[in-house]
Amino acid sequence: MSETVWSADGGLVIGICLIFVICIFLYVSNFKAILGHKI
Repeated sequence: MSETVWSADGGLVIGICLIFVICIFLYVSNFKAILGHKI
């Protein structure tokens, strides 16, 4: 039981990390695009 819970938590942490990285990547891309339009 504890092993399945641990693997589930590990997958959850990896999923959150992936979402966090994707959000930062999109934010940086949009930020560069906005700067490009303003300059």
